[in-house]
Amino acid sequence: MNRFWKLRGAAALWALGLVVIAAQAAAVPSEPMMPRTVDGGVEFAIKAPGAPGAYVVGTFNDWGSNEDGVIRNEEFAMGNPDNAGVFRKTLSLAPGVYHFRYVLKDQWTEWISLPATQTPIDRDGNSILVVNPDGTCVPAAHPYVFPPRIAREGVQFRVYSPDSKTAEVVGTFNNWGKGQPGIANASGLMYPGTNYEFVRTIPLSAGTYAYGVRLDENAMWLPGALELPADEQGERYFTITGRNTIVELTDQILLPPRVVPGGVEFRAYAPKTEIIYVAGDFNNWGENDSGRVTDAHARMVPDARGMFVKVLAIEPGEYHFKYVINGHPDGWQAVDQIDLPQDKDGNSVFTLTADGKIKELAGKPDPLIETGVMALIGEDAREMAELEMMPPTPVQGGVLFQVKARKSAKVFVAGDFNNWANNDNGYISGSDALLRWDDRKSLFERTFPLTAGMYRFKYVYDGAWMAVDPTILPRDQEGNSVFTLTADGKIEELNRAGNSNEVATANTPAATPAPRIERTATEAETFSRNLERVMDDESKPRVLYFHHPDLASCAGVNEWLDSLAGQRFQERITMLVTDVSKHPSTAKRYGVYRIPAAVLLDDSGAVKEKIQYNDDDTRFVFELKHLAGVSVKSGAE
Repeated sequence: MNRFWKLRGAAALWALGLVVIAAQAAAVPSEPMMPRTVDGGVEFAIKAPGAPGAYVVGTFNDWGSNEDGVIRNEEFAMGNPDNAGVFRKTLSLAPGVYHFRYVLKDQWTEWISLPATQTPIDRDGNSILVVNPDGTCVPAAHPYVFPPRIAREGVQFRVYSPDSKTAEVVGTFNNWGKGQPGIANASGLMYPGTNYEFVRTIPLSAGTYAYGVRLDENAMWLPGALELPADEQGERYFTITGRNTIVELTDQILLPPRVVPGGVEFRAYAPKTEIIYVAGDFNNWGENDSGRVTDAHARMVPDARGMFVKVLAIEPGEYHFKYVINGHPDGWQAVDQIDLPQDKDGNSVFTLTADGKIKELAGKPDPLIETGVMALIGEDAREMAELEMMPPTPVQGGVLFQVKARKSAKVFVAGDFNNWANNDNGYISGSDALLRWDDRKSLFERTFPLTAGMYRFKYVYDGAWMAVDPTILPRDQEGNSVFTLTADGKIEELNRAGNSNEVATANTPAATPAPRIERTATEAETFSRNLERVMDDESKPRVLYFHHPDLASCAGVNEWLDSLAGQRFQERITMLVTDVSKHPSTAKRYGVYRIPAAVLLDDSGAVKEKIQYNDDDTRFVFELKHLAGVSVKSGAE
């Protein structure tokens, strides 16, 4: 968040206790210098002879933790000036994009940017610095593509390039500059703006788009904004949600709860946030003290994708809650009213029904899709169905604990054998109990050296405490899984005639043997099996067709495909139809950003040719037939 102070007039100066004439020192002439690469990092410099001090502030140091423009922490001060009056400071910066300014001591109202002839200027007047992957700084006047933003007329694209005469934004939304029927001004030609920028606004509907900028008629190609993710081909892409936001540029998305094994899961996507709590009438509002939450029971657990989760076991009923960003009194936020209603105090409200459903979400589209989070993190809607807490297995050296889950999750095992992972009111911070990901097996696992005896435990999946299925291992009264390791190295409960839901005693009769639950195939496994069948047929073109059952753009094409059932088209092509709502990561794997799409594979399974929807059903069908090398009439041949 940009925290630099803007001049608000004389009243603001009096509020700071400053006397406009006497306290504010006379302006000192200054000359900000372009950052440069030196030993130890990036050197910032400003020439200001006679100034009592200077600071460099920006996104790399939280804008100097300024208070209404005044910087009190000398940690952000630049070194003493040299004989020429130049202040310098070297910072170690990771590769990325940074926004910054210089500030002279006692001249708090005059934050200084470099001239636009040297660096791009953001909408708040800050200079922009790009640090390359090799640690070098992008030179002065080097072209820079600003992140796209939602404007009233559509999506606004901007590029900074002082030395260019023309600029054109092209991408999947305008057929990479070749023109596209149905979209006005599709060529993408950008218009000159201020500060050596070119600007163009293009109306776009919800969807994912890859794009770039051509300068001076292909003299230079810029692959989109550096702040956006890149696909396997290096193309930058962004996703517009149905709520008219760009999800890749959104700092946080608060999601409604959902029912999962073990209770109700609360979710918040916030990759730039360190701590989030969930507080409501189900947990006494996080036992907050004047709005500040510190109760570890309410703390959510982040994963590698920036998704915070917390699973709570609650009874059916109506509940009121908010998320609390950083546990701060100013951080209480509700879910968007599109997803959940709010009470008179602005708290989100949901009802957990007796049959385990969220009443307010009935009949609504999946919030993961609507908010764009699914496209961002690649989460499969069937993820919880594919999650498996596996029973322990005796191995050489101890007992092996395993969990099948998505790779980006964080999974622990906590039991009486490791002091319940030394958890703090349910929150585990150490690594001693952390399960490690095995690429070959596609699961999490860890071996603990255990001696013969009875043990109780649970797995902790992204903050949710979960036991093994009770038909496989019994549970105690607290819901922990229980197993007995025998002296000859076996799990007694997995070898005897049957299992019960409670810990067996000497008087417990043998139960009917319970069948092991078969694991649901993962998205990748299901697709791989289907793909093998497609690749086995070498006599016909092999096409992957991607669609979404809820998108109007797919309806016409799907009807055309349905009309060909039983016709000779099926004899000329082998087609694997893939629903992207169930296989989002598969679509990304093949670089599919617009739906519907079709990919022609070569004999090795690699992409030979690809077509994606361009707002014209007829044109897409024509290209699909051409891709498959066939000519098919709408009627029977």
